[in-house]
Amino acid sequence: MKTFKPNVLKWENSGNSADLRLVKTYMEMSLPGYRLEFLMSERNQSDTFADFDVMTKRLVAEVVIHIDMYSLKVARIR
Repeated sequence: MKTFKPNVLKWENSGNSADLRLVKTYMEMSLPGYRLEFLMSERNQSDTFADFDVMTKRLVAEVVIHIDMYSLKVARIR
């Protein structure tokens, strides 16, 4: 099985959480045979117009919690 190493995709708009589900579905259909895992971020949903640095800190905190919760071994975060 092939492994896909994703980059973080950040969606900047005033939409809602359903917007990225289409992107997720498209990627899954476009890359059959790849093991894809998605972390659909929730930390910034309530305040999408916050300062970029604040939103970045919230996202990083959410990723770190996910890594710790599942005891993942991370080699590199870009």
